Amino acid sequence: MWPMTCQRFGNIALILFIIGLSSAASTQEIKCPRGYYYTDGCANAPSGTVQYPHLLRKQRVNLLNINPGSGYTDGLHSWVSQGGGCTTPATGTVRVVGGQISATDYTITNHGAGCTSRPTIVASLGAGAGGRIVPTVYQKRPPWNVPGVDYYVGLPAGTVLRDPTVSANLPHGASYSAYSHMVTISTSNVTLDGFDFCTPGVNVYVNGGLTGTVIQNSLFCANLHSQNGQNIRIAPGNGHTTIQKNEFDGKAIPHAGSGMDLEQAVLALGHGILTFQYNYCHDVDSKCLNVGTSVLQTLNFVERYNAFVNVGLCQTGCAHGESEYFYGGNCLATIVPTIDTNLYVTFWQNASTTSDQTSEMAVEADAINVIGGTVNQNTVMSPGPWGNVTANGRQSLVIGSDLIFYGQQEGGTMTGTAFTKNYLDFSGAYFPWYPEPDAVGLSFFGNKNMETGHSCNPSSCD
Repeated sequence: MWPMTCQRFGNIALILFIIGLSSAASTQEIKCPRGYYYTDGCANAPSGTVQYPHLLRKQRVNLLNINPGSGYTDGLHSWVSQGGGCTTPATGTVRVVGGQISATDYTITNHGAGCTSRPTIVASLGAGAGGRIVPTVYQKRPPWNVPGVDYYVGLPAGTVLRDPTVSANLPHGASYSAYSHMVTISTSNVTLDGFDFCTPGVNVYVNGGLTGTVIQNSLFCANLHSQNGQNIRIAPGNGHTTIQKNEFDGKAIPHAGSGMDLEQAVLALGHGILTFQYNYCHDVDSKCLNVGTSVLQTLNFVERYNAFVNVGLCQTGCAHGESEYFYGGNCLATIVPTIDTNLYVTFWQNASTTSDQTSEMAVEADAINVIGGTVNQNTVMSPGPWGNVTANGRQSLVIGSDLIFYGQQEGGTMTGTAFTKNYLDFSGAYFPWYPEPDAVGLSFFGNKNMETGHSCNPSSCD
């Protein structure tokens, strides 16, 4: 949330364009393992080592979800899977430290094969109690290339980053202030390309009334100079702004409480077009993007080919976590969303709180109008289960209150948005979908539960 003052701008003709994929050369076929049958961002992705290449393999053990328990024998222990219909068992190691099973210090040396359900993980850990090791196994995965899984996103490998505090490094129309630790963009058609905003703790402010701003190929992180936890703040009244091929590192630690973590990596208050693509945003305490507009105009919001990982890590003193959020400050301006082909996943676990913490995706009209648009081909995941399990098979210590939070509240309206072909793992969440009431004319088609391969729409998910 933030204070906003509504402003009126004259009518502006807006053109929402989609960057086409380049032709599929033979080298790109190797780069893009799922081919080109579906439209995705693989062909034009930045170079780099894929972050999570084993995350979505079918009928294999992809992850271990661990409750630590207590009283186990310290050391490195072997484990093997049993049952689950696996034609080949999975194997690996897990470490016990201080009597607790480590939630992160484990290996999968053989992912197994042919598993038709979750197998049981068997390990001789000593006479402890309360521990639990649950594997993640999928029966269906998205048939297109998924960012962060099938191709790399974020800061391109090998980029030589420049220091934004050196004025000679900045383009015309951008200036650095040592007082505010801020690079300010003051004219239209400015491109910030290839900067390390992390090491010196510098953030970016885009003045109002501009267009043609591009921020790309750069590194951002949480720092003591972030204004309200923001790396990039876009003032009201801007036209087309593009943020692409950057890494945003919130440096948050699960349950660490509030601190210098990123509350909002990007706060965008504009109209026209905002394009956010090929970015890697991870380990933030609340949100990667907080999007709205304080002008009585329309913002076409394009979010595609991004990987949002571990959002909402802060336990106390923080806002509810979502990768993106729409808020209009009661201006009742309009957002038209295009949220396509992104990865959303929360790996953190063992919450000690009973409050709802995170929705991996939010398409919520909060004091703003969301009209039409698409939420298409996204992979939304909260692997689990962890903690205590409720009667409906989901945990009562809620890590993700729901995968996808959608609808309208605080006077906002949502109409005509289409949710299609999204692939979900809600085993570590309370609900796959959580609607706020009274949204009108929404449609849901082709959404899948990756655990079972079955349909997963708000009316029915099994």
